[in-house]
Amino acid sequence: MSFIRTQRLARFLFQGLWYLGLSLIGLFGLCLITGCQDGTSLVDKGIENQVLHVGNGLEPQELDPHIITGISEIKIVSALFEGLIGQAP
Repeated sequence: MSFIRTQRLARFLFQGLWYLGLSLIGLFGLCLITGCQDGTSLVDKGIENQVLHVGNGLEPQELDPHIITGISEIKIVSALFEGLIGQAP
């Protein structure tokens, strides 16, 4: 009878160690994946490369200033032409 209890205890301990080892491997993999990131955000990269990122709501249908009718197109075209045109003094 004690042999059966010992065998059950050994099986229980082995299963516990198996789950513990599997959990530790998963935790190590998760730490490895999150620790290997570059650490710089898109904002930092944009500042470094002198790039301005602007989010528009919809994809523009047209960028011809004579044809556009949507607000998102108007915002994009006005941003494109902002430094190119101005009022005469």
